[in-house]
Amino acid sequence: MAKKRLSDLIEEESNKTTESESTIDVTASEVKEVNQEKTTPSSNVDLEATVKELQKTLEKSQKNEETLRQQAKEFQSTIAKQDKLSQQLQQEVEEAKKIGDLQDTLEGLKQELETARQGEKTLQQEVEQLRSALSDKEALTERLTTELYAAKKDALQLAEANTKLTAEVNTAQKFAAKQPLAKQQTAKQPLAKQPVPNQSAIVQPKKNYSSTLSYRKSYSRPTGPLPDKQPQESDTSAPMWLLD
Repeated sequence: MAKKRLSDLIEEESNKTTESESTIDVTASEVKEVNQEKTTPSSNVDLEATVKELQKTLEKSQKNEETLRQQAKEFQSTIAKQDKLSQQLQQEVEEAKKIGDLQDTLEGLKQELETARQGEKTLQQEVEQLRSALSDKEALTERLTTELYAAKKDALQLAEANTKLTAEVNTAQKFAAKQPLAKQQTAKQPLAKQPVPNQSAIVQPKKNYSSTLSYRKSYSRPTGPLPDKQPQESDTSAPMWLLD
């Protein structure tokens, strides 16, 4: 719009200048005709004054035209500067938009980073909990292993004691089975007079239970739970399965 108005203004001034110049030419021609018709001194003075005035007007118009041309150039330069400034501003606006987009992207990345950090913190807590649980399980496993070994050892001692007791019981049963046969043989033989032994001189045989009693005294009750069902071994088998 500014360019159009400026061009219209220049065109109007040019038209005015052209009209002035054409008027001057016409007036000059009229002056010549007047000079030809009238040659009085007063008319000559008027003509000279008119010519001078027209010359001044022409010079003024020319100066105005030159001024307008300079203003037009300045306006064109200003418009070019404004266009350049507008382009720069538009570029800055585009860059600002890009910066805004980058800031939005940066905010999104910050939020994602914060979320990742929170997830990492949660995972670290879970790892610590798992480590603690694993440590507790390892301690429990070690304690149960120790109790199991002690229980097996106690069971082995009980089995050995049971084996010894079973052997002693078998020996006693065999000895008791032999006693009636000896009495029968004695009853079949003729009775002979034998001196009655003094009751104080009779010494009753004593069984040696010291080894069994001492073994029982050294036995300690197992602290851990024993299996519900114990495997039944034969009287003469060795309980070596407890050491597995």
